[in-house]
Amino acid sequence: MFLIQCGKVIDLGNEVLIHKDVLKQTVNKIRDIFKLEETVTVVYIRDYLGCSRKIAVAILEYLDSIEVTLRETDIRKPGVHYMDYFI
Repeated sequence: MFLIQCGKVIDLGNEVLIHKDVLKQTVNKIRDIFKLEETVTVVYIRDYLGCSRKIAVAILEYLDSIEVTLRETDIRKPGVHYMDYFI
């Protein structure tokens, strides 16, 4: 609870918390993916990050909400704030 109060942990929803430094590293990894791929799926992100589907979905939904990624049906592509995200 102390880390949340200090602003070091971000609540992604669905009972998923992530340290802001880990989220920043994750966003950088997703940027790397988009250098190679125009669009990605949850499965692609899950496999690339080596995490569970629940975590991948929570991360992508959070990034969708702040327009770092843009969801179109079952795929994601870079959003308007794709290069503007800094924690």
